[in-house]
This record gives sequence, C-alpha cells and structure tokens, in this order.
Amino acid sequence: AAAQAILDEQAAAAEAAIAQATMDAEAALAAKTAEAQAAAQAMLDEQTAAAEAAIAQATMDAEAAMAAETAATEAALAEASAAADAEAQATAETLAAEAAAQAAEAAIEEAAAVQAAADAAAAAEAQAAIDAQAAVDAAAAQAAADAQAAADAAIEAAVEDAAAAVGNAMSETDKRLCELMETPMRAGGELVECN
Repeated sequence: AAAQAILDEQAAAAEAAIAQATMDAEAALAAKTAEAQAAAQAMLDEQTAAAEAAIAQATMDAEAAMAAETAATEAALAEASAAADAEAQATAETLAAEAAAQAAEAAIEEAAAVQAAADAAAAAEAQAAIDAQAAVDAAAAQAAADAQAAADAAIEAAVEDAAAAVGNAMSETDKRLCELMETPMRAGGELVECN
C-alpha cells in the first residue's frame, strides 16, 4: 500500500508536472504566437505604409511628370503658335513690301510718263517757238523786202517825176529862151522854130 501510495503520488506528481509543462508550453506557444502575430502585423503595417508611401510618391511623380509634359506641350504649342504668328507677320510684311515696291514702280513709271509728256510738250513748245520765230523772221524779212521794194519804187518814181519835172522845166526854159531870141533872129533872116 505504501508503494502504491508512493507510485500514485509520483504518478500524480508526474501528471502535475506534465500538466504544468503543457501549460507552460501552451503559454510559451501563445506568447510566441502573439509575438509572431505582432511582428507580422508590424511588418505588414510597415510594408503597407511603405507601399502607400511608394504609391503616393509614384502618384506625385506621375502627376509631376504629367504636369511637366503638359507644360512642355503647352510651351511647344505656344512656340508653334508664335512661330506661325511670326511667319504670318513676315508674310504680311513681305506682301506689304511687295505692294509698296509695286506702288513705287508704278509711281516711277507714272513720273517717267509725266516727264516724257513734259519733255514732249517742252519740245513741241520749243519747236512752236522756233516755228513762230521763223514765221516772224520770214514776215519781217518779207515786210522789209516789201518796204525796200516800195521805197525803191517810190524813189524811182520820185526820180522819174523829178526828171520829168526837170525836163519839163528845161523844155519850158528852152522854149522861153527860144521865144525871146525869136524876134532878133528872124530879123536877121534866120529861120527859127520854137517847139
């Protein structure tokens, strides 16, 4: 009975030890499990935070890249628009310059035509003046010739009239002298005929 009691006591002690060991093992397992779960949760939280941070950073980078690309696109569009405006301005200036050159050429041609007309008018006026002067000179020469001819005719007529008058006067004088000498000459027996 004593041996059985000792055996029972040892069996109870062994069972108690086993129960205690089991409890300790379960407690240790629970602690390890809780620690592992906490570590896993912490790691998961850290990974989640890192992933969220990476996602946020990637989103920010993507937004920044998109904004930069948008700004670059807008700048390129603005530059293209400015280039188009500059080209349009240059084209307009070129067209204006061509129009001004054509207007200047037309003005030069018109001025040349006016100058040619003026030269022609001046030449015609000069020719008319020359013709008028020639006509005046011819008329003056003709008038002078006519006057000279009239003067010569008048002088010749005057000379003829004077000669006739002188001849008449001399004839009358001779006749008078003849008449004065007629009586004495007839008295002397000479034949005298006074015409």
